[in-house]
Amino acid sequence: MDTDSSSIVSTNSQNGAPAPTLGQLPPELKALIVDMVAEMDDEDEFEDDDEEESDDEHDCSSHGPEGHHHGHSHGPKKPVHDCSTHAPGEHPADDDDEERDEGVQSALWALALLDREFSALVQRHIWRRVDLSDSLISEIGTFLLEIAPRHGHHVELLAVQQRLDEWDPITDNPKISPELTARWEALTVFPDEDDDARRLRFRRELLAEVVPLLPNLVSVQLDFLEVPEPQGMPDLPRDGVVTVEMKREIAVQMVSMQGYFLERAVEIIRQHEPAMLDEISPDVPLDMERLSNSTLLELFRLCHAPLPSHFKLNEVTSAFRKIGPQITSSLTVMGDESGEPRASEEQLASFLLDFPNVARLELDIPLLPVGRTLLHDALVSLSSLRTLMIEGASFVNDEFAKLPWTAPMRVLALSNCEDLSLPSLISLVTKWAPSLQVLELDDVPANITDAEAKKLLRPLELPKLDTLIVSTTHSAAFLALFGRTALVELEIGACPGIEYKNWEGFVTEHAGTLKKVTLQGDHDFTEAQVESFQVYCFAKKIDLDIEEPDSDDEDEWDSEDGEEVDEWEDDDEDGGDGESDDDE
Repeated sequence: MDTDSSSIVSTNSQNGAPAPTLGQLPPELKALIVDMVAEMDDEDEFEDDDEEESDDEHDCSSHGPEGHHHGHSHGPKKPVHDCSTHAPGEHPADDDDEERDEGVQSALWALALLDREFSALVQRHIWRRVDLSDSLISEIGTFLLEIAPRHGHHVELLAVQQRLDEWDPITDNPKISPELTARWEALTVFPDEDDDARRLRFRRELLAEVVPLLPNLVSVQLDFLEVPEPQGMPDLPRDGVVTVEMKREIAVQMVSMQGYFLERAVEIIRQHEPAMLDEISPDVPLDMERLSNSTLLELFRLCHAPLPSHFKLNEVTSAFRKIGPQITSSLTVMGDESGEPRASEEQLASFLLDFPNVARLELDIPLLPVGRTLLHDALVSLSSLRTLMIEGASFVNDEFAKLPWTAPMRVLALSNCEDLSLPSLISLVTKWAPSLQVLELDDVPANITDAEAKKLLRPLELPKLDTLIVSTTHSAAFLALFGRTALVELEIGACPGIEYKNWEGFVTEHAGTLKKVTLQGDHDFTEAQVESFQVYCFAKKIDLDIEEPDSDDEDEWDSEDGEEVDEWEDDDEDGGDGESDDDE
């Protein structure tokens, strides 16, 4: 039956009174609506992050503090309020709307505009996770001076990076507030400090001031940059010959203290070997084999000279240390983009000891191998640890497996830890067998001898393991370790030594429990094998998720299927929706 709008209004109102609005709902119902919308936004963020993760590896939304680490889909995703207004490497956008983080969907913002009660309820979701990693100094200042005093109590996760953006001016910058300008002008000037070093110190001071304003912070992601402290001047060789260890120490010092050390290194080389000056830069390693022993000895003395005071200061690290016990959920420690060690194992050990209650630890940081025993002891002391994720660490070795671990580990993810042997891996996994639920192995172990393969590649007793993520160069015999596990989820990465038939057989072994299989973007299946696998999993009633190649794998896919890659690129140019202008 046709009805007009007036009849609809009359059935929803009494005596001509206007229909109730969302703003008139009781507070309890408003809170329920906000929570439901936030949950929907989390689901949207999960899907968006799966598509964009390769472009944002270190976004703090990539690893939910409570979630399992599932290879390329790292657990539950949550919105992260990115306080930067520009894409990495780009100038800030002119449009103020760019300041709204894409991770927080428009529905929450729309609710915030309805009335004050809705706005207050929404804030805790909007500011729950804050990412200052790519923020400029002006944006950090805005968060420190304007946002944190009002919304800091909502923040549970904070991600920071101490590095300085190449385009991050302070003077003659209209986005710098007068108060921030005054702070900059009042900043102490050190005689041995250039403008970049001073701006970096200013950025660190602002980040350090943010931390105490977040009383409910439980998760932290940061880059750990410490100047390796000289261990005292060792005895110099009487014959004047510089050892390999001495050369290595010089190289490390040149990386860790670029501006300060290079300036003085240039002066030394200018005096001894001026022809080498053109080859010195922060980005190109110095060819030390061409330097004379006398020059190298002078550089080595410089390595052990007293450091200027401003190089010893790291306010960011100190600020997090002070609140270490309150960080109970997650701690992620990274190196910087150069991939060079900026700290020693001893320094990281000292840092970790200030976080005794952390449940999830992720380490992706190159370290100088000084103080390994201290680092091992610090890791073992984290009795609340339930999730441990380590990338490319030489301290994950046979001694690491023998440590007296007491924490009942539930999630273990090891990637490119070349010094862990197969016997030690088995020992470590078996030690955590009563609690281990998720295991990710990315090229671990790196090597397996024939004797080890014959003796040790047998089914392990892992009663609670339900998720396996594997990338390996070894043959299908490696999968025998997990023959008796009741797997629910399986992720397959790059496994060039395992044939398609072996994967089909492995899935068949676990068909009684397996619910989902994921092919990561770097899998080795051919297009025909993927299609066959889709049919096979469908017949077994197993969900199959096929991820698109990461950016690092696009060249390989381009060579195999150029037309398909061209089609993706066309979609990106059209906004990613697969429609061309002609279609519109």
